[in-house]
Amino acid sequence: KCAYGYVGLKNLGATCYMNSLMQQFFMIPSFRYAILGTKDNANANANAINAISDINDMDVKEISTTEGENNRNESVLFQLQQLFCYLQESEKKFFDPREFCLAYKDYEGNPMNPSIQMDVDEFFNRLFDKLETQLKETPEKNILQTFFGGKLLNQLICKDCPHVSEREETFYTLSLEVKGKKNILESLDSYVQGEILEGDNKYFCEICSRHVDAVKRCCIKTLPETLIIHLKRFEFDFDRMRKVKVNDSCEFPMRLNIEPYTKEGLAKRESNDADNQTSNSTKTQTEQTTNKDANLLEEAQTAPPPAPPDFYEYELTGVLVHTGTADSGHYYSFVKERLPSSGSSSTAGVDSASGSTATTGAHWYQFNDTHVEPFDEKAIAENCFGGYEMVPHFDTQTQKNVGRWQIRPHNAYLLFYQRVYKPPTTAATTT
Repeated sequence: KCAYGYVGLKNLGATCYMNSLMQQFFMIPSFRYAILGTKDNANANANAINAISDINDMDVKEISTTEGENNRNESVLFQLQQLFCYLQESEKKFFDPREFCLAYKDYEGNPMNPSIQMDVDEFFNRLFDKLETQLKETPEKNILQTFFGGKLLNQLICKDCPHVSEREETFYTLSLEVKGKKNILESLDSYVQGEILEGDNKYFCEICSRHVDAVKRCCIKTLPETLIIHLKRFEFDFDRMRKVKVNDSCEFPMRLNIEPYTKEGLAKRESNDADNQTSNSTKTQTEQTTNKDANLLEEAQTAPPPAPPDFYEYELTGVLVHTGTADSGHYYSFVKERLPSSGSSSTAGVDSASGSTATTGAHWYQFNDTHVEPFDEKAIAENCFGGYEMVPHFDTQTQKNVGRWQIRPHNAYLLFYQRVYKPPTTAATTT
């Protein structure tokens, strides 16, 4: 094990996407303990937990016993538990995730091919689908929703009456645009801005019984405990008919207030705008905007009571980076450790089963396959924002070193924000 107390993961060819994501999950102690405490359908969890005391002297294959061996080998949940056990208890430098790759099947039932790289966001979604399938038959069926699940609200707002049509959908990641956005705050503003349905695209309002102009938009209704933001770094270029990477600079803060992008945050903002507009308008203008103001007033009245200041606050605790092009590249992670919140003698990053942790005074680390080393959070901008950088270049004509701008191929792809507010339970709280 490295001097900093953490275990790496062996790259089996092109499995850096899996390794970088697994280290992000492992470094969330409450989620790690919840997974380790779950009994899957193979009834193999007890064997995994009992094995951790001897794993340093055993080959990975020796953990399995004859009874239920086939079920354990096919269980993604059990293999994830085994991986977490090794990362937590092993004294070795790295763990070989080969058995996890064999248990993780594609849509045709074939094991993961470790020599083929996958988009980490695609892997994330498919992994959660598999885990949800296995967890739904257990008492812990809501683990993923508890730690990472939130709810979006798709709204259709009639501009001629107070009617608002709403439809909920769950999410594990928020996908934000990068191209042309200075930072993720601009991306979030664009995310909730929506579009006007007018002309041939008018919305049929059931209250008005006719087609009317409406606003179609999406906002956040339920806040997750850990907010995962997916930055859209890849797009399809129809001119060249190929997938390309977007290396534009996109900044992100160490602390993020998500209130302006929630249902109640938008309602409060629009109610204030309506009040200002009404106070500065003439009587005729006021009459013309009566219905719109009534709509905004209804939203404000149905919003929940004010929450504590830190209710919407999130702290950056992880960045998953992609370096390279759309055709080939490499993934690695920067993670902020979570220390025990009280005087515990646990090793670095390992907390009690209660999962109570703190990030104040904690260190950042880089997890790059088998290599683990400290990372200075002051270097996040240089290593994660993307954009251009000045590099020295030898000019043959002047015979001097000159600077020239070139694209930074390394930039953030997934952001992990931990909620600052701690509700009475660890479940995702409806805002």
